[in-house]
Amino acid sequence: MSLAQIARAGRAFGRGFDAARLDRHTEGWYGDYGISQWDIRHQLRVIRNRSREMWKNDPYLSRWGAICRNNIVGADGIQLVMDVADWGRDGKSGEWTKRPDRMANEIIQRDFNRWAAKPEWVDAAGKKDLAMMEWRAVIDWHREGEALFRLLPGFGYPENPFAFSLARIRPDQLCLEWSFQNNDATNVYNGVHVNKWGRVMGYWFYTVQLATGIWSGEKIYVPAGEIVHVFDEDYEGQTRGFPLVACVLRSIKMLYGYDEAELVKARNQAMNSGTWEQQDGAVDPDELADPNEEDTRTQLMQTKEPGEDRIAPMGWKYHQDQPTAPNAVYQPFHMELVRRIAGGLETAYHSLGNDPSNVNMNAGRLAVMEDRESWKVKQHMLDVMMLAPIFSRSRGWLTMYLTSGMSPLPFSKRARFDAATWQGRRWSAYDLHGEVAWSEWAVKHGITTDTDIAAENGKIRTENLATVRQEIADEGGTPIADRFEGKTSLAAKAGVESDDGNNAPQKGADKGEEK
Repeated sequence: MSLAQIARAGRAFGRGFDAARLDRHTEGWYGDYGISQWDIRHQLRVIRNRSREMWKNDPYLSRWGAICRNNIVGADGIQLVMDVADWGRDGKSGEWTKRPDRMANEIIQRDFNRWAAKPEWVDAAGKKDLAMMEWRAVIDWHREGEALFRLLPGFGYPENPFAFSLARIRPDQLCLEWSFQNNDATNVYNGVHVNKWGRVMGYWFYTVQLATGIWSGEKIYVPAGEIVHVFDEDYEGQTRGFPLVACVLRSIKMLYGYDEAELVKARNQAMNSGTWEQQDGAVDPDELADPNEEDTRTQLMQTKEPGEDRIAPMGWKYHQDQPTAPNAVYQPFHMELVRRIAGGLETAYHSLGNDPSNVNMNAGRLAVMEDRESWKVKQHMLDVMMLAPIFSRSRGWLTMYLTSGMSPLPFSKRARFDAATWQGRRWSAYDLHGEVAWSEWAVKHGITTDTDIAAENGKIRTENLATVRQEIADEGGTPIADRFEGKTSLAAKAGVESDDGNNAPQKGADKGEEK
């Protein structure tokens, strides 16, 4: 059946989806079958190279990278929060309750943070601590489409007492052109070895980088358990990731060229550019040039620096161009393009364009809240695809820590200690007074807890309480209530004495019993 017949049938029945119509308005509208292995093989390198070029030269992409790095990871990196606990029945109520193992949690968190802060322990190259590794993962993920790291158990021991490091791998090193089918019903797609269910079994990497930056040479096979692969899987079965700027890359390039053209035009007109007009009796141009020069006209071209004036030859008149740059509609047109690009990058326009001039508080708050939810989603993806494998793999950090002699905890309970959660960066309240008031009301009515509020502010409640107690001890027992105006809830949770010498009421105490 031809397209014309299908179109007539659709009109005859008068039903179905408008998006499926075939007529003169949709004849140039081609469908897409999703990301295939062919797309990855033939288009990934082109998009990736263009993304790198614009990332170097375009200020908007460069700023977007900094926005993602600062908000997804932050200055201190994503923090480990251990949740080792046992469950048992309460002797009085008979209900099942969670009993945290505070000692195990504190020991593992302390030693993980020690390891994460040392570049010579974290990075096989000895240059980056764990937070910096996370920064690079975010940039590679957004610019290259994927971030790759190799786990190195036993690396550097005994200089590295934790016997564990990471090696950052450039995405180009993963063999893009290497695809074939094995005899065991498994396949290799673009350097990634997968079974029939799509589970990754290993990776093929090039070993030689040419002077041009291209990777080539012999290939090595690395089991999947040693590789951390961060990318956005848009379609099931997708083995490689595309740069997250792909949907707006063409618009960014066009805007970049438009800005350059407007800038060149404005600069040219600012230097008093114009044209010469030959009048009657004017000196012949050929007489002004060297007769031995093949192209005498080129010698009539003049260069001009700012502040210089011209002296016209006899009979010649100079016409000064009237400045017309920048174009009168440049600003609104440019703003609309940046707004479109910001939408594709899931970023508020006033943040990407560094233009808060037309944003009021309510509109700015709505945009910021939406941005923060997007960053939380990416934080979760980074937790699952990068940090959890680093910590929990069979030859990951936890295993090497428990077997390296650095831990007082027994390896026999490794499964129990594999209880890591991750606390991403959080942001200050947009309306501080209003959000603090809401938090107090929510805690009072059981909607949220102090622990949740601390997590939303990027803090760990137990560590806050420990810090409060330490500060009290450092101040010679002086309660926080005496050092600051008013009494903080943290001081009350820590059992700090109030101004009148009575102990502050503990959480859950009956207000009717307070004196």
